Amino acid sequence: MPDYICRFITAEGRILKETVQAESVEECRKTLEAEGFCILSIRKEIRLSRFSLFGRKIKPPEFILFNQELVALLKAGYPVLKSLELVEKRVENPFLLDIIRKVETEVRGGKTLSRSFYSI
Repeated sequence: MPDYICRFITAEGRILKETVQAESVEECRKTLEAEGFCILSIRKEIRLSRFSLFGRKIKPPEFILFNQELVALLKAGYPVLKSLELVEKRVENPFLLDIIRKVETEVRGGKTLSRSFYSI
């Protein structure tokens, strides 16, 4: 069951931020509203550990450099697939390279970039 980061207002007027497990955003919202909270925001928690970032398979500087290069290419107007191909040529870490190749395959199959990273 995924975790959602929720910001809400209590009956006393305090603003709280908590992590809630729920099947969906809608279920999370219904649960909090049933408890009498006024919902400010709900967003799905993103876990970088999926890429074993903290398990040291991908070092934080490698991950940051990859992100910076990909964003720079996309902002410069390069298509998503071309950007992934260019970044792929510069990556030396085999684990990160495998992730990029899987994402590239997913994008070629019609998925969005964000959905491709999420489904790995």
